Amino acid sequence: MKQNASPHRGWHGRGYLPHCDFPGLIQSVSIHLFDSVPTEVIERWIRELDTARDKKSKEKLCTRIERYADMGYGCCFLADVEVAQLVEDAILHFDGEWYDVLAWCIMPNHFHTLFVPRVGHSMSEIIQNWKSFTSHQANVLLHRRGELWFPDYFDEYMKSTKQLEATIDYIELNPVTAKLASRREQWLYSSAASEHVERVRANRLRFPEVDETHLPDF
Repeated sequence: MKQNASPHRGWHGRGYLPHCDFPGLIQSVSIHLFDSVPTEVIERWIRELDTARDKKSKEKLCTRIERYADMGYGCCFLADVEVAQLVEDAILHFDGEWYDVLAWCIMPNHFHTLFVPRVGHSMSEIIQNWKSFTSHQANVLLHRRGELWFPDYFDEYMKSTKQLEATIDYIELNPVTAKLASRREQWLYSSAASEHVERVRANRLRFPEVDETHLPDF
């Protein structure tokens, strides 16, 4: 995985949604496989919600996308244990160097992360490294060629400690709400798995709450 520092970009547009990239923000990011939600469906929702102009519309769009993805459409390559392990290893590779990971969960056709980018490593750089490394290696494992990931990603920075706590629960309970597990601890490729409990606990102690005095405006 390539390790080059790049500046934080503030508010910027890339693809379907505006993204907020400031150092020190706790970021919730969802990354989907290329066919987990059809492009034409997302584009129709964007037209309906007029997402580019309104924060609430962006949140509604992300909610629709997550619900659709949880229905298990598409190739679901992340259900392959080797591919899921590959993605988890990529998420944890620069934990403590480029960023601090607070939660993650790898679902069959998408994955969630909650992390804090460190100064000098932009969110887009981090995500691009995850995508580029895993797409090549996953295609080798799957004996295929072509795009693996949806071109854009869906992100939201934490605006309150209550939201932070709710987001951790949402991420780790995603397999339960999707009826893939009865308890969060049963899902192997997530921060709720027993082997990761101490690691995420240590990171969460460093970021126990949201500093609402330093949040950017939408």
